[in-house]
Amino acid sequence: MYSLGRQTTSLPPRAVKPRPIRYTTCVTARVPKRRLLLRTCHRPVASLGRSALLAASTLLSLVLSMLGAPAARAEDRLFTSARYPLRFSAPIGWQLSDQTGYPGLLAVLTQAPDARITVATIRQQPPRTASQLGLDSLAGLRTYGLQIIRSEPAPRGGFVIDAVTPDGQRRLRQMYLVVGEVGYVFTLAGPAKRFVELQRSFDELLRDVTFEKGSTPPAT
Repeated sequence: MYSLGRQTTSLPPRAVKPRPIRYTTCVTARVPKRRLLLRTCHRPVASLGRSALLAASTLLSLVLSMLGAPAARAEDRLFTSARYPLRFSAPIGWQLSDQTGYPGLLAVLTQAPDARITVATIRQQPPRTASQLGLDSLAGLRTYGLQIIRSEPAPRGGFVIDAVTPDGQRRLRQMYLVVGEVGYVFTLAGPAKRFVELQRSFDELLRDVTFEKGSTPPAT
């Protein structure tokens, strides 16, 4: 505002044109034969906040868990990561495939016709507990239509989440574990009518998980 004699004039506000958000990668997936569409777009990593990066990683793990495409068959049931201190054996009846095509995704296990387990990592700085990672992921899961059944601390300092799709036909279970600065997300997805059976295999895999050099997840 400025004054000319007795007249006072207000300068019109300058129009601020919003800057477009540029994304580098988008992931879109429709669960086969289900009314559920999942989509996430990643900004450049340098511009992602901690919560946004966690949400993107969690959704990517969810998408890959619920897709119906089969994984390549592995030669044996033992998984050993070349980059992370992680080893486990696939439960009997599950096909194991090492994965290198998606950042953070370590392995995919499938059981015909439509059950899947994924193992993924979340790099975090500063280190956080499994409970903090799990609680931060709840909003993202709800955003994509999943109904949360249970979310609570679990053995080995972990955090477990149970969810169901809107039509009630598919169930999801996620286990979060943390070792040092790395968070591990184990995700089981499958038909609700077989989920009790699938959970037994999932629990068997988790019991077999070991971390090299005596590493153990910290308490929540």
